[in-house]
Amino acid sequence: MTIDPIVEEVRAAREKLFEACNNDLDALLRHLKDQEQQDQSRLVSRKDLKAGRKRGTASNGHPEDAENSESVPAREP
Repeated sequence: MTIDPIVEEVRAAREKLFEACNNDLDALLRHLKDQEQQDQSRLVSRKDLKAGRKRGTASNGHPEDAENSESVPAREP
């Protein structure tokens, strides 16, 4: 089996977050929800995607990537 370094990095980050929450799934979910609330400008909803890319944001929702991205049509679910 091939080891993908990106997958390993994501898994390590997930494990680190989970350990920081004392391996408590409910605590992890509360932490992630808190992070969502603190960083609303980076969230992109399906409604946003269907309406097209917001001005000043990249297709991935990150304003700092807007200059280097092309508009990507939203995928239908």
